[in-house]
Amino acid sequence: MTTSPTDSSGSKIATWDPARKPQHIAIIMDGISKIAFMMLDVLSVLDEIKVCTAYELDGEQITHFPGDADDLARCTPVYETLPGWKVDITGARQLSDLPENAINYVMRLEELIGCKAGFISIGPDRAQTIDLSGVTLGEFAASL
Repeated sequence: MTTSPTDSSGSKIATWDPARKPQHIAIIMDGISKIAFMMLDVLSVLDEIKVCTAYELDGEQITHFPGDADDLARCTPVYETLPGWKVDITGARQLSDLPENAINYVMRLEELIGCKAGFISIGPDRAQTIDLSGVTLGEFAASL
């Protein structure tokens, strides 16, 4: 799915591109430009974090979530394992307070879903939300 800026009436238009994943279609169709990563703090207890990047269905690897319940029942998840950070991050108030592995985790998810992070929540309080306005994780990581 790709979009053209506008058609002659000024409306966004979309065309099919089979190389795009379904989440990319939703991001494009709904105009999502940033996403919020919530509850990052609950992952702090893990030595490693498994991220499902694909499914194996009848011996074939697919990168979309199966829409059919019978297909889903025959799927085996394919995981990518990322290192955890094992540090309490609930006191973080800015990006530089987060451990490198936490930043790398969010950057990898950005890459997989095709959308940049706008916020990172590291606890239930409003003060525990890091606003990423004006900075990208890639730029920040490059400065480390």
